[in-house]
Amino acid sequence: MDEEILVKEREDGIGIITLNRPQKKNALNISMRRKISEYLNRWKNSDHIGVVIITGAGNAFSSGFDLSEFQDGQKAIPKLFV
Repeated sequence: MDEEILVKEREDGIGIITLNRPQKKNALNISMRRKISEYLNRWKNSDHIGVVIITGAGNAFSSGFDLSEFQDGQKAIPKLFV
C-alpha cells in the first residue's frame, strides 16, 4: 500500500489516524512516527479536532517499532512527540 498512515478529519471534531502497514502488523517506522507526531501537534491546539482515534489496518493494531530500520547504527530513535 502506498500510504503508511491514513488521516481523516471528521466534521464532528474527530481526527482518525490509521496505521496502514498490515503486512508488517502496522509496525511503526521512522517516517510513520514523524507523520503521527506532525498530526498530533497540528491538532493539539485545533478548534476543529477535539478527539483523536488511532487504529490499525488489517487484523492488528500495531506490533510496536519496526526494528529493522535500526540495524544501521547511523539511525537514532527520534522523539515521537515534540
